[in-house]
Amino acid sequence: MNASDRFSDFAIRGILSGQSVELIFTPVHDLVRGRSTTFFCTPAFCVAHAPVICGYRAFEGLAPEDSPLVDRAILAHALKFARRLGQAGVYVSVGAPVNFLTLSSSQNREAYCETLRAAGVPEYPFVVLIVQDLPLGITASKLAEVIASLRPLAKRIFVQLPNIDTALLGSGHLGADGFILSLPPHQRPTQVAAADWLAKMCETQTALSCMDQIDNEGAVEIVRAASIRFGRGAAFGPAEFRGDAPPIDVEAFMRNATRGTRSSSSQEAHGFGLPRAMRTPVHRLN
Repeated sequence: MNASDRFSDFAIRGILSGQSVELIFTPVHDLVRGRSTTFFCTPAFCVAHAPVICGYRAFEGLAPEDSPLVDRAILAHALKFARRLGQAGVYVSVGAPVNFLTLSSSQNREAYCETLRAAGVPEYPFVVLIVQDLPLGITASKLAEVIASLRPLAKRIFVQLPNIDTALLGSGHLGADGFILSLPPHQRPTQVAAADWLAKMCETQTALSCMDQIDNEGAVEIVRAASIRFGRGAAFGPAEFRGDAPPIDVEAFMRNATRGTRSSSSQEAHGFGLPRAMRTPVHRLN
């Protein structure tokens, strides 16, 4: 199987032959409204008797020039998931990651943007683009440039931050709709500092906050105390879905996702995907 056929198959089935990599959809929990209607498409390296490796690290050994093919395949698989569920009356938002490596080259960036246009993403409000694998020390101007190149083509753009970067905190407006940060493991003071930093970063950027790797109840308390809006991790249960998951299973999960604190003021807040006024009332989880 040549490279083109291999990644076309990856886009359809969500399984990369010869790499033990598959695409899974993990829920993002709204910590204010106590529901989950957004799912991130996540590459996962899965082999027996070994820890699961998620994110672009799952593609270890893949040539850098294959990065654009990977990103286009992930986007296609995420769109297929959302559209298939929508046809069954289950409406979700999907997060599709895109490697910064793909966007750092003008040629590859334009090819990815053309893929977004061809897939109808500019008119499809359920898609959240997630810029990932930022290099350490990236300048605010370069990040803003990349975000600006995607802005006409996506309703929602989030950025996965590699760590607490004080330089970005003091920068001008970057143009992203939200920022994601992984919660450091174990040490509570470090976790509190990370959650507070993310909250402040998002406040200065007028953006939504999302904390990843929330793996226990103590971590949930920390991110809630920092007023982090969205969260993802083992603390919310082991739920994950493949691209061919039955719509009834996804809908059942959404109806049972009750984590988070509800408040009357949250009713005007926006989620990852559709603005509130555009959501279908029948499928709101109250």
